[in-house]
Order: sequence, then C-alpha cells, then structure tokens
Amino acid sequence: MKIFFQYIEDLLIRNDYVIVPNFGGFIVQQQSSEIQNNTIIPPLLVVGFNPLLQHSDGLLEMEIARTEQITYRQAVEIINDSVSKIKNLLRSGEIVDFGKIGKIAQNNGTLIFSPTNDFRFLPSNFGLQNVDIHIFKNNFYKDKNGEKPITIALYPKTMLRYAASFALIFTMLGVQPLLDKKPQQAGFVNILNNVNFEKKFNNAEITFDTQNTATEQTENVDIESVETAKNFHLIVGCFSTQTAAENYANLLKNKYLEMEFTIFPSTNLQRVSAGSFSTFEEANIALKNLKNSDKEFENVWIMCKQM
Repeated sequence: MKIFFQYIEDLLIRNDYVIVPNFGGFIVQQQSSEIQNNTIIPPLLVVGFNPLLQHSDGLLEMEIARTEQITYRQAVEIINDSVSKIKNLLRSGEIVDFGKIGKIAQNNGTLIFSPTNDFRFLPSNFGLQNVDIHIFKNNFYKDKNGEKPITIALYPKTMLRYAASFALIFTMLGVQPLLDKKPQQAGFVNILNNVNFEKKFNNAEITFDTQNTATEQTENVDIESVETAKNFHLIVGCFSTQTAAENYANLLKNKYLEMEFTIFPSTNLQRVSAGSFSTFEEANIALKNLKNSDKEFENVWIMCKQM
C-alpha cells in the first residue's frame, strides 16, 4: 500500500486540485517568472494549500479504491484514519512531510504549509530550469584616463581596388533573368540601338549582330532589299510544341480582339508574333507601344527573319 501523500502526488499530476476530507485542499497554481539575485526562475506550476477546502468531492476516495482494488467505503476509512494520525502529529508540534509537495506544521491552531523548492514531478514543469546570469565587466584595452581607445584601420588603396573588383564580379554573377509563369521570352531587344545586319549568300536567313560597335563596319548590305518585305516580327512567346503555341495564340486572340497573332514555326521553337513590319523603325515603335499597353507584353522582342 502506498504512503498516504503519494496518492495526492499522483492526483496532482492529472488534476488541478486534490481535497483531503476534514483537513484541506492542495491546489496547483501558476507562478510567474522572476529574477532572484543572478538567477532567472522560469514560470512554473506550484502547489498551494487551503485549509478551508475540507468538503470531499470523492476524487481522493476513488483514486485509493482504484489503486488498492478495494471498495469506496474502505477507501473512506483509510482517509479518515490517515487524517486522524496527521492531526495528532500536528498537535504534538511535529512537522508532517508530504513528500514532493511540501511540509505542514501547526502554530496556535493554524496550519502552516511550506512548499518544496522543486515541483518537477508536475508534467508542465518538465524541462524548465533556472538560468544563471553572469555579468562580465570589460576592463580591457583602456588607456590611462579610463577610456577605451578607438582604433580605425585604414586599408591600402590596392586593397580597396581589389574589394571593389570582387564586389562587381559577384554582382554580375548574381544577375539572373526574371522568370515567371508566362512563356519564356528573350529580353535582349532593348540593346538594338545600332544594329548591323548581315545577309547570307543564300538569302535563306538574315541574322543580326547585337554588338554596339560604332567604329566597326560589316560587309556592304543591301538594307533596302531587306526592308521591302515584312521581315521584322514582334515575338510575344516561344514554345517547344505547335499545340502550346496555338493555345497561347488563341488565348491572346480572345483577349485582344483588335490584334492579329501569327505562329512562325521552326526546327526548335514555335514563335507567336503580334505583328510584322517592313522596317526596323516601324517595328521598334510598335514594340514600345505594345509594352506600354499591357504587362502581358513586357518581354516582347523583335525578330528579323525572312518568312
């Protein structure tokens, strides 16, 4: 058979209070965090005692009856006998130990409860420990007047140049094209300020050099012959399959009824065009207007190709 206070300990683990008939009640309470000297005490659950709670609610009786496999009446007899012994000890001036809960003494007929300093048997207190505060006084590196000197390190100019070079390289490596859910589109048309066209001998395809070199000139090109046909196309999307390109073109046609969209097939990509022009100037003006009209066309670019 357990010691009497062990039943109370077991009940406090699962309940907020335990009433001992004709003696008093033990209550679980929340204690706020506090600082004592150089120690931080975390918020804990503690146990208090109220001698006015003497009316039985049957909780302690049921716990003893269930644990000892006895009847409820026998459990009541065990409680009454234990309370009688505790009161006799208190009257004789002795201190009654309630194990992990605390101790109770009697002074001039008043019960005085002294809780323990450790209530780790309560599940809510598991892992909560005191934290010691260590205050360090930094008295190092002070001059004769008691003030800390301030040291400023000046690096050579060569070091600063190297640092600036590395920062520029890392910045350039970190630049990535902005991708979203829209079809991937080329974004290099903005640099087509000085475009030098080069016509291949078979006249099957016209390519362009995007290098901005004002001093270099390519071979003589008959630009007028290129500009007679509508070889400058505004590309709004590139797709790997014909079906995907058709779906995107139909989507744009339904959304922008006043515009015409054409699909230019090739060996690798199926390009969706929003218009074709005879000269680059016309295509460039249309490009700016199209970009300003809707965010849908913010990545539109110009393709120069004979179709």
